[in-house]
Amino acid sequence: MHKGTFKEILDLAKSKEEGSFARYTTCAQKAKNAVVRDFFTKLAKEDEGHLAKLNEISKRGISHFKEHNINDLKISEFLVDVSFYEDMSLQDAILYAIKAEKHAIEFYGRLVQMMNEEEIKKMFNVLKEEEMGHKRHLEEVYEDAAYQFF
Repeated sequence: MHKGTFKEILDLAKSKEEGSFARYTTCAQKAKNAVVRDFFTKLAKEDEGHLAKLNEISKRGISHFKEHNINDLKISEFLVDVSFYEDMSLQDAILYAIKAEKHAIEFYGRLVQMMNEEEIKKMFNVLKEEEMGHKRHLEEVYEDAAYQFF
């Protein structure tokens, strides 16, 4: 069950992505390490892509987007939370991003559960799966870096 129009719900998703974009942009601006700065800049660009997708949904609807089944590696379940700090290592930046993506997945997952309309559920599933894809990629990068000497 949901309260609000499709546009209001879409605006909520846009607000979430704008916040994520702003967070990663701020991290990129404050990071002292050039590699970490580039890492956060790339994440901000991914969130710009999410905003573009949401704008496309508002113009064309959701019907042309496909849902994908992305397996969750669940590595984030075993990782500690890391807060941003200006001289963080790339490893900590990856941890920070993994947890941020996990929170986005949970956010969209809750919205899917709250909705009755299939079109709106599909929209949030598509967004959730995009976040899952990002999280999976980050977990693979983290795993490769963490276990490179084994």
